[in-house]
Amino acid sequence: MKTVLSKHAEKRIRQRGIRQDVLLLLELLGEIENVPGNALKLKITKKNKCQFISFLKKMIHLVESASKKSIIISKDGIIITAYNQNKIRD
Repeated sequence: MKTVLSKHAEKRIRQRGIRQDVLLLLELLGEIENVPGNALKLKITKKNKCQFISFLKKMIHLVESASKKSIIISKDGIIITAYNQNKIRD
């Protein structure tokens, strides 16, 4: 959902020190709840917070594991081989 900030929201966001990336995270992960005024409330519940943190931990572990591997790919996109790296080279 692409949202636009009202003047009121812009003012409150500034006053309350809410960063733009926090707003984006709420839009992406927030649980939707109907509220009066034909509106929706998006909030990160304890459950979806724990699920996302668990997902991020798995991704960190995966990145750590992948940083110790290499693959060779042909220019037409075929994986030719894969191997473990002894030392990481930047």
